Amino acid sequence: MSLKDKVRALFESDDDMTEQVVESAEESHEDQQKFLAMAEEITDDLLNQLNDDDEVYVAPETILVSEYDVGDVDHDQLTDDEKLVSHSDVNVVQHETLDEIVEHLADAQIIGDIPVEVEF
Repeated sequence: MSLKDKVRALFESDDDMTEQVVESAEESHEDQQKFLAMAEEITDDLLNQLNDDDEVYVAPETILVSEYDVGDVDHDQLTDDEKLVSHSDVNVVQHETLDEIVEHLADAQIIGDIPVEVEF
């Protein structure tokens, strides 16, 4: 019952409330009977299905799935050097002389407490 119905009940007479309660009780009694009839029908169906011995349980067949490929491989396919490429030397630049190297930080300003290099 909502708050609105409670407030309305305070201002309405008791005769109206008894009529409403009786009507709702009759409807709920009919609904209860329908519900019990449906529940009994469902339970009867389930019991009949459980008691039937016509169906025999058959265990499902196990399917073996190998995790690895078990095909034959030649020794030459495993040691084929043409397909093996070393990527460790990619984008490596080799300088023949130090004259080619440009000091990128030659014009950089030293910002900090000590403007000169410290030797220990």
